[in-house]
Amino acid sequence: MSVTRRNFIGKTAAASTGALISTTAHAETSMRNRNAGRNGKLLRIGVLTCHPTHHHMPNSWGPLINCRAGRRKIAPTRMTGMELTHIWDYDPERVRTYCEQFGTKPVKNYDDMVDKVDGIIISDMRNSAYFPELSEPYFKAGVPILYNRPFTSSVGRAKRIIAMSKKHGTPFMTASGWEYCKEVYAMKRKVKEWGPGIKGVTAHNSSSEITHDVHGVWIILAMIGTGIESASVSRRTKSVYEHGSDTWTILFKSRGDNPPFYATL
Repeated sequence: MSVTRRNFIGKTAAASTGALISTTAHAETSMRNRNAGRNGKLLRIGVLTCHPTHHHMPNSWGPLINCRAGRRKIAPTRMTGMELTHIWDYDPERVRTYCEQFGTKPVKNYDDMVDKVDGIIISDMRNSAYFPELSEPYFKAGVPILYNRPFTSSVGRAKRIIAMSKKHGTPFMTASGWEYCKEVYAMKRKVKEWGPGIKGVTAHNSSSEITHDVHGVWIILAMIGTGIESASVSRRTKSVYEHGSDTWTILFKSRGDNPPFYATL
């Protein structure tokens, strides 16, 4: 199967969900290159933004994609058909740290990876207000993008990202693995059995900060479907990055025989 920039995360809707590493469109390539080395035909992945704590490079995506020997000096089996090749951040010291850790190359400007990679990961939530600007050159070049959740910081910016994706035909994705847990499937069956007439939803999430609270939103959406009219968050801390207590209130539009209803998380 021929894999191109535009099809490697599948012919899905712009805001499709799922895991980038297991996308159907390049599953065949992933299997073929599972044990390939640096000289193999791996999809080249670039990383934009790499804050030391508010992203998944250090402990998740980096070790998973660029499997390298650690203290035991034994390199794990490559589990994807990808390789991290380039990193950019406005702080060059951060870039230097991760290049040393994962064997990637630095670039001077955020758009310098356009002709060097097949896909992009934008990872640092603290920079989510700039995600549209960081993304634009890659949308124009047809380079698929994976955003760490959430994929931006406002509805206006979200609409701008979706518009760029549609205009240039470049897919992007943001997701939460929790939407695929067995409890979600059990609740989906219950909701189907209950039929129309949902009056409201109340859910609880044990997270204590907003970067992980959004997982709960995905769980609710997976259980009862989309159709959000509005969403708001009440916080008891000054910064969204501080640990505290949050309450999400989501208004769902009328769908079928259901009148509008609220969900709280």
